[in-house]
Formats: sequence, structure tokens, C-alpha cells
Amino acid sequence: MQNNHTLQTTTHKWEYHILSERCSQKDIGTYLSFGIHAFEVTDKHIRAVCCVHDVTTIQSQANDLAELCNRFQLSPI
Repeated sequence: MQNNHTLQTTTHKWEYHILSERCSQKDIGTYLSFGIHAFEVTDKHIRAVCCVHDVTTIQSQANDLAELCNRFQLSPI
């Protein structure tokens, strides 16, 4: 007996974007910092998964990290 039901799978991928924030520390004052925001993208929705704040103060480093996470589809877990 053959089952004619097809299994529908939802494809997903991870997308990483940088975010900029004004941060403040007692010892150093106010500064601009960059973090990474992770999203799960499926054919049905885009969902924010997690965010890591205050990763670096150098925007190019945050861009490079987000690019690597996207290229290798790093799981936010």
C-alpha cells in the first residue's frame, strides 16, 4: 500500500544583522557599540530569535561577524 501524502517541509535559514546602540559604563562613559541580532527566516515568517548586545565598538568587526554567521548558517543555539 502506497501512501500518497507528501511531507511538506518548511525551509528556513538564519540571518544575522548588526545593531548599533549607545551604551554607558560608569568607568568609561557613553560609547557607541555594535551587537548581533539573529533571525529565523522561513517561507512563512521572519522571527527574531536572539540578540547579543555590546559585542564590539568597531563596526567593521561586527559586520564581519554577521557575514560569517550568515555564510556558514551558524545556529543561534
